[in-house]
Amino acid sequence: MLMLAGLMGLMLVGATAFVGLDQVEDGEIPDDAPDDSDLQAGFSSVLLDMLGAQIMTGTAKGEQIEGSDEADQIGGYSGDDTIRGEAGPDYLYGGTGHDQLSGQAGNDIIHGQDDDDTLTGSSGDDALFGHMGQDLLMGEGDDDTLHGGGGADALYGGSGDDALHGGLGADVLLGGEGQDTLLGSSGDDWMAGFAARLHAEGAEDWPQTDYLNGGPGADTLLADSADILTLGAGKDTAVIGDWVAAGAGVTMMDFTAGEDQLLLIHTDTDGDHLDVEIEANDTETRVRLNGSVLAILPPGTAITLDDIVLVPESAATGLLGAA
Repeated sequence: MLMLAGLMGLMLVGATAFVGLDQVEDGEIPDDAPDDSDLQAGFSSVLLDMLGAQIMTGTAKGEQIEGSDEADQIGGYSGDDTIRGEAGPDYLYGGTGHDQLSGQAGNDIIHGQDDDDTLTGSSGDDALFGHMGQDLLMGEGDDDTLHGGGGADALYGGSGDDALHGGLGADVLLGGEGQDTLLGSSGDDWMAGFAARLHAEGAEDWPQTDYLNGGPGADTLLADSADILTLGAGKDTAVIGDWVAAGAGVTMMDFTAGEDQLLLIHTDTDGDHLDVEIEANDTETRVRLNGSVLAILPPGTAITLDDIVLVPESAATGLLGAA
Protein backbone atom coordinates (compact mmCIF):
# COMPACT_ATOMS: atom_id res chain seq x y z
CA MET A 1 0.00 0.00 0.00
CA LEU A 2 2.87 2.37 0.73
CA MET A 3 4.26 1.76 -2.74
CA LEU A 4 0.86 2.45 -4.29
CA ALA A 5 0.56 5.64 -2.26
CA GLY A 6 3.97 6.72 -3.50
CA LEU A 7 2.91 6.06 -7.06
CA MET A 8 -0.23 8.14 -6.61
CA GLY A 9 1.82 10.92 -5.07
CA LEU A 10 4.08 11.03 -8.10
CA MET A 11 1.02 11.43 -10.28
CA LEU A 12 0.34 14.76 -8.62
CA VAL A 13 3.81 16.22 -9.19
CA GLY A 14 3.63 19.57 -10.94
CA ALA A 15 -0.15 19.76 -10.46
CA THR A 16 -0.57 17.21 -13.23
CA ALA A 17 -4.17 16.00 -13.48
CA PHE A 18 -4.90 12.28 -13.14
CA VAL A 19 -7.83 11.31 -15.33
CA GLY A 20 -9.28 7.79 -15.35
CA LEU A 21 -12.44 6.21 -16.69
CA ASP A 22 -13.99 6.25 -13.24
CA GLN A 23 -13.82 10.08 -13.26
CA VAL A 24 -16.02 10.38 -16.32
CA GLU A 25 -19.56 10.98 -15.10
CA ASP A 26 -22.79 11.15 -17.12
CA GLY A 27 -20.86 10.62 -20.33
CA GLU A 28 -19.01 13.92 -19.98
CA ILE A 29 -15.29 13.87 -20.61
CA PRO A 30 -13.24 16.69 -19.07
CA ASP A 31 -11.82 19.17 -21.55
CA ASP A 32 -8.27 18.42 -20.47
CA ALA A 33 -8.62 14.63 -20.80
CA PRO A 34 -6.16 12.96 -23.19
CA ASP A 35 -7.35 12.07 -26.66
CA ASP A 36 -8.14 8.42 -27.40
CA SER A 37 -5.10 8.27 -29.63
CA ASP A 38 -2.92 8.84 -26.56
CA LEU A 39 -4.24 5.78 -24.77
CA GLN A 40 -2.51 2.44 -24.84
CA ALA A 41 -4.98 -0.15 -26.16
CA GLY A 42 -7.22 -1.72 -23.53
CA PHE A 43 -6.42 0.31 -20.41
CA SER A 44 -7.35 3.52 -18.65
CA SER A 45 -4.27 5.67 -19.06
CA VAL A 46 -2.91 8.71 -17.32
CA LEU A 47 0.30 9.95 -18.83
CA LEU A 48 2.71 12.42 -17.34
CA ASP A 49 4.62 13.34 -20.48
CA MET A 50 7.34 15.48 -19.01
CA LEU A 51 10.80 15.15 -20.58
CA GLY A 52 9.58 11.89 -22.09
CA ALA A 53 8.66 10.27 -18.75
CA GLN A 54 5.25 8.66 -18.38
CA ILE A 55 2.95 7.60 -15.57
CA MET A 56 0.44 4.93 -16.53
CA THR A 57 -2.10 2.71 -14.82
CA GLY A 58 -4.06 -0.27 -16.05
CA THR A 59 -7.62 -1.35 -15.29
CA ALA A 60 -9.24 -4.47 -13.87
CA LYS A 61 -8.52 -6.21 -17.16
CA GLY A 62 -5.17 -7.61 -18.27
CA GLU A 63 -3.11 -5.20 -20.36
CA GLN A 64 0.14 -4.95 -22.26
CA ILE A 65 1.85 -1.72 -21.30
CA GLU A 66 5.17 -0.41 -22.57
CA GLY A 67 7.03 2.53 -21.15
CA SER A 68 9.35 4.99 -22.79
CA ASP A 69 13.12 5.40 -22.82
CA GLU A 70 12.86 7.73 -19.81
CA ALA A 71 11.93 7.20 -16.13
CA ASP A 72 8.43 5.70 -16.17
CA GLN A 73 5.93 4.86 -13.41
CA ILE A 74 3.61 2.03 -14.48
CA GLY A 75 0.93 0.31 -12.38
CA GLY A 76 -0.93 -2.71 -13.72
CA TYR A 77 -3.80 -2.59 -11.19
CA SER A 78 -5.91 -5.79 -11.57
CA GLY A 79 -5.76 -8.51 -14.20
CA ASP A 80 -2.90 -10.46 -15.75
CA ASP A 81 -0.65 -7.70 -17.03
CA THR A 82 2.48 -7.62 -19.17
CA ILE A 83 4.55 -4.52 -18.47
CA ARG A 84 7.87 -3.42 -19.98
CA GLY A 85 9.71 -0.43 -18.65
CA GLU A 86 12.09 -0.10 -21.60
CA ALA A 87 15.16 2.14 -21.08
CA GLY A 88 15.53 4.48 -18.12
CA PRO A 89 15.08 3.93 -14.36
CA ASP A 90 11.50 2.64 -14.15
CA TYR A 91 9.06 1.84 -11.33
CA LEU A 92 6.74 -1.07 -12.19
CA TYR A 93 3.88 -2.30 -10.01
CA GLY A 94 1.88 -5.37 -10.99
CA GLY A 95 -0.98 -5.33 -8.47
CA THR A 96 -3.35 -8.29 -8.38
CA GLY A 97 -3.23 -10.93 -11.10
CA HIS A 98 -0.51 -13.07 -12.66
CA ASP A 99 1.76 -10.37 -14.01
CA GLN A 100 4.89 -10.34 -16.14
CA LEU A 101 7.05 -7.32 -15.40
CA SER A 102 10.31 -6.49 -17.15
CA GLY A 103 12.41 -3.45 -16.35
CA GLN A 104 14.67 -3.68 -19.40
CA ALA A 105 17.61 -1.22 -19.42
CA GLY A 106 18.19 1.11 -16.47
CA ASN A 107 18.12 0.77 -12.69
CA ASP A 108 14.54 -0.38 -12.12
CA ILE A 109 12.29 -1.03 -9.11
CA ILE A 110 9.71 -3.76 -9.72
CA HIS A 111 6.90 -4.97 -7.41
CA GLY A 112 4.79 -8.00 -8.26
CA GLN A 113 2.34 -7.80 -5.32
CA ASP A 114 -0.43 -10.46 -5.30
CA ASP A 115 -0.61 -13.82 -7.13
CA ASP A 116 2.16 -15.63 -9.04
CA ASP A 117 4.27 -13.09 -10.91
CA THR A 118 7.36 -13.12 -13.12
CA LEU A 119 9.77 -10.23 -12.58
CA THR A 120 12.81 -9.60 -14.78
CA GLY A 121 15.30 -6.83 -14.16
CA SER A 122 17.37 -7.21 -17.36
CA SER A 123 20.34 -4.82 -17.51
CA GLY A 124 21.00 -2.28 -14.75
CA ASP A 125 21.11 -2.50 -10.95
CA ASP A 126 17.53 -3.56 -10.26
CA ALA A 127 15.42 -4.17 -7.14
CA LEU A 128 12.73 -6.86 -7.48
CA PHE A 129 10.01 -7.58 -4.90
CA GLY A 130 7.72 -10.55 -5.42
CA HIS A 131 5.46 -10.05 -2.37
CA MET A 132 2.67 -12.69 -2.20
CA GLY A 133 2.32 -15.79 -4.36
CA GLN A 134 4.83 -18.14 -5.94
CA ASP A 135 6.96 -15.72 -7.88
CA LEU A 136 9.87 -16.02 -10.31
CA LEU A 137 12.45 -13.24 -9.94
CA MET A 138 15.36 -12.88 -12.38
CA GLY A 139 17.89 -10.12 -11.95
CA GLU A 140 19.92 -10.98 -15.07
CA GLY A 141 22.67 -8.40 -15.75
CA ASP A 142 24.52 -6.16 -13.24
CA ASP A 143 24.14 -5.98 -9.43
CA ASP A 144 20.56 -6.76 -8.40
CA THR A 145 18.57 -7.12 -5.18
CA LEU A 146 15.77 -9.71 -5.14
CA HIS A 147 13.13 -10.18 -2.40
CA GLY A 148 10.81 -13.16 -2.75
CA GLY A 149 8.35 -12.28 0.02
CA GLY A 150 5.58 -14.75 0.89
CA GLY A 151 5.17 -18.03 -0.97
CA ALA A 152 7.57 -20.56 -2.46
CA ASP A 153 9.58 -18.33 -4.79
CA ALA A 154 12.42 -18.91 -7.27
CA LEU A 155 15.14 -16.24 -7.34
CA TYR A 156 17.93 -16.10 -9.91
CA GLY A 157 20.52 -13.35 -9.69
CA GLY A 158 22.27 -13.85 -13.02
CA SER A 159 25.55 -12.07 -13.68
CA GLY A 160 26.83 -9.42 -11.29
CA ASP A 161 27.11 -9.23 -7.51
CA ASP A 162 23.55 -9.91 -6.36
CA ALA A 163 21.66 -10.08 -3.04
CA LEU A 164 18.83 -12.63 -2.86
CA HIS A 165 16.32 -12.73 0.01
CA GLY A 166 13.93 -15.67 -0.03
CA GLY A 167 11.52 -14.49 2.66
CA LEU A 168 8.68 -16.77 3.77
CA GLY A 169 8.12 -20.16 2.19
CA ALA A 170 10.32 -22.87 0.70
CA ASP A 171 12.35 -20.87 -1.80
CA VAL A 172 14.96 -21.67 -4.44
CA LEU A 173 17.83 -19.18 -4.63
CA LEU A 174 20.51 -19.30 -7.32
CA GLY A 175 23.09 -16.54 -7.36
CA GLY A 176 24.64 -17.19 -10.75
CA GLU A 177 27.91 -15.63 -11.85
CA GLY A 178 29.42 -12.98 -9.55
CA GLN A 179 29.93 -12.56 -5.80
CA ASP A 180 26.45 -13.12 -4.41
CA THR A 181 24.80 -13.02 -0.99
CA LEU A 182 21.89 -15.43 -0.44
CA LEU A 183 19.55 -15.36 2.54
CA GLY A 184 16.91 -18.04 2.80
CA SER A 185 15.07 -16.64 5.84
CA SER A 186 12.24 -18.88 7.10
CA GLY A 187 11.13 -22.03 5.29
CA ASP A 188 12.95 -25.05 3.88
CA ASP A 189 15.10 -23.36 1.24
CA TRP A 190 17.47 -24.59 -1.46
CA MET A 191 20.31 -22.30 -2.47
CA ALA A 192 23.50 -22.19 -4.49
CA GLY A 193 25.80 -19.39 -5.47
CA PHE A 194 26.72 -21.00 -8.78
CA ALA A 195 25.25 -23.18 -11.53
CA ALA A 196 25.90 -26.69 -10.25
CA ARG A 197 24.83 -28.27 -13.52
CA LEU A 198 27.92 -26.78 -15.14
CA HIS A 199 30.10 -28.66 -12.69
CA ALA A 200 28.34 -31.89 -13.47
CA GLU A 201 29.47 -31.36 -17.07
CA GLY A 202 33.05 -30.71 -16.01
CA ALA A 203 33.11 -26.94 -16.57
CA GLU A 204 35.43 -24.75 -14.55
CA ASP A 205 33.89 -23.03 -11.55
CA TRP A 206 33.64 -19.28 -11.05
CA PRO A 207 36.26 -17.90 -8.63
CA GLN A 208 34.07 -15.47 -6.66
CA THR A 209 33.19 -16.09 -3.02
CA ASP A 210 29.45 -16.37 -2.38
CA TYR A 211 27.77 -15.99 1.02
CA LEU A 212 24.98 -18.48 1.73
CA ASN A 213 22.77 -18.07 4.80
CA GLY A 214 20.08 -20.66 5.46
CA GLY A 215 18.19 -19.15 8.39
CA PRO A 216 15.41 -21.09 10.16
CA GLY A 217 14.13 -24.26 8.52
CA ALA A 218 15.61 -27.40 6.98
CA ASP A 219 17.74 -25.82 4.27
CA THR A 220 20.02 -27.21 1.58
CA LEU A 221 23.11 -25.13 0.79
CA LEU A 222 25.14 -26.08 -2.27
CA ALA A 223 28.66 -24.64 -2.09
CA ASP A 224 31.44 -23.80 -4.51
CA SER A 225 35.12 -22.95 -4.05
CA ALA A 226 35.80 -20.44 -1.25
CA ASP A 227 32.10 -19.97 -0.42
CA ILE A 228 31.08 -19.08 3.13
CA LEU A 229 28.08 -20.93 4.59
CA THR A 230 25.94 -20.17 7.64
CA LEU A 231 23.43 -22.97 8.12
CA GLY A 232 21.34 -21.38 10.87
CA ALA A 233 18.62 -23.06 12.91
CA GLY A 234 17.01 -26.31 11.79
CA LYS A 235 18.18 -29.59 10.30
CA ASP A 236 20.30 -28.38 7.40
CA THR A 237 22.32 -30.02 4.66
CA ALA A 238 25.56 -28.61 3.26
CA VAL A 239 26.52 -29.99 -0.15
CA ILE A 240 30.15 -29.71 -1.23
CA GLY A 241 31.78 -31.45 -4.18
CA ASP A 242 35.23 -32.43 -5.32
CA TRP A 243 34.91 -29.56 -7.81
CA VAL A 244 36.23 -27.31 -5.01
CA ALA A 245 39.58 -25.93 -6.12
CA ALA A 246 42.75 -26.79 -4.23
CA GLY A 247 43.36 -24.30 -1.42
CA ALA A 248 39.82 -22.88 -1.72
CA GLY A 249 37.84 -24.99 0.73
CA VAL A 250 34.34 -23.97 1.80
CA THR A 251 34.14 -22.12 5.13
CA MET A 252 31.25 -23.25 7.32
CA MET A 253 30.43 -20.80 10.11
CA ASP A 254 28.34 -23.33 12.06
CA PHE A 255 27.46 -27.02 12.15
CA THR A 256 25.34 -28.93 14.67
CA ALA A 257 26.60 -32.50 14.94
CA GLY A 258 23.83 -35.09 15.02
CA GLU A 259 21.39 -32.67 13.37
CA ASP A 260 23.04 -31.10 10.33
CA GLN A 261 24.51 -33.17 7.54
CA LEU A 262 27.51 -32.72 5.23
CA LEU A 263 27.17 -34.31 1.79
CA LEU A 264 30.39 -34.75 -0.19
CA ILE A 265 29.83 -35.23 -3.94
CA HIS A 266 32.53 -37.17 -5.78
CA THR A 267 33.05 -38.36 -9.33
CA ASP A 268 31.85 -41.90 -9.95
CA THR A 269 35.31 -43.13 -10.93
CA ASP A 270 36.57 -42.36 -7.41
CA GLY A 271 34.00 -44.65 -5.79
CA ASP A 272 36.51 -47.36 -4.87
CA HIS A 273 39.16 -44.95 -3.62
CA LEU A 274 37.55 -42.60 -1.11
CA ASP A 275 39.28 -41.44 2.03
CA VAL A 276 37.52 -38.99 4.39
CA GLU A 277 39.52 -37.37 7.18
CA ILE A 278 38.57 -34.93 9.95
CA GLU A 279 41.42 -32.80 11.28
CA ALA A 280 40.94 -30.60 14.35
CA ASN A 281 43.28 -28.04 15.91
CA ASP A 282 43.01 -24.87 17.98
CA THR A 283 42.02 -22.67 15.04
CA GLU A 284 39.78 -24.79 12.81
CA THR A 285 38.35 -28.18 11.92
CA ARG A 286 39.01 -29.47 8.43
CA VAL A 287 37.22 -32.13 6.39
CA ARG A 288 39.32 -33.73 3.66
CA LEU A 289 38.30 -35.97 0.79
CA ASN A 290 41.20 -37.91 -0.72
CA GLY A 291 43.59 -35.38 0.77
CA SER A 292 41.84 -32.23 -0.52
CA VAL A 293 40.33 -29.84 2.02
CA LEU A 294 36.66 -29.42 1.08
CA ALA A 295 35.24 -27.89 4.28
CA ILE A 296 36.67 -25.69 7.04
CA LEU A 297 34.62 -25.48 10.26
CA PRO A 298 35.04 -23.55 13.53
CA PRO A 299 37.40 -25.00 16.14
CA GLY A 300 35.72 -27.40 18.52
CA THR A 301 33.03 -28.47 16.02
CA ALA A 302 31.98 -31.96 17.08
CA ILE A 303 31.49 -33.27 13.56
CA THR A 304 32.08 -37.01 13.09
CA LEU A 305 32.09 -39.38 10.14
CA ASP A 306 28.47 -40.21 11.01
CA ASP A 307 27.53 -36.64 9.98
CA ILE A 308 29.14 -37.04 6.54
CA VAL A 309 27.53 -38.78 3.56
CA LEU A 310 29.44 -39.65 0.39
CA VAL A 311 27.35 -39.30 -2.78
CA PRO A 312 28.51 -40.21 -6.30
CA GLU A 313 27.83 -37.53 -8.88
CA SER A 314 25.50 -39.81 -10.85
CA ALA A 315 23.24 -40.12 -7.80
CA ALA A 316 23.23 -36.40 -7.02
CA THR A 317 20.82 -35.32 -9.77
CA GLY A 318 18.19 -34.22 -7.27
CA LEU A 319 20.71 -32.04 -5.47
CA LEU A 320 22.36 -30.50 -8.52
CA GLY A 321 19.35 -30.34 -10.83
CA ALA A 322 17.78 -27.23 -9.25
CA ALA A 323 20.75 -25.21 -10.50
